[in-house]
Amino acid sequence: MRLARHRIVAALRERGQQTRADWVERELPPARRRAAHRRPRSGRTHQDPAALAAAIRRILTEPGLGARLAGRVRPLAADLR
Repeated sequence: MRLARHRIVAALRERGQQTRADWVERELPPARRRAAHRRPRSGRTHQDPAALAAAIRRILTEPGLGARLAGRVRPLAADLR
């Protein structure tokens, strides 16, 4: 799966969520392709598109959730490089 930051940012700006769009633009890489043979660190495979969409929707719409999650994963980011 390939996630394009510019598409996420454009969708947020269309919704009038400028602050959230700025955060996504600042925190996410431009695009990232996940190797098909690697499993996520959590052990979940995320093969259910509806569940993944619901999770992303919740992050984008629940106030403060994105910031809380970012705070939790920021220390783990060094391990992913």
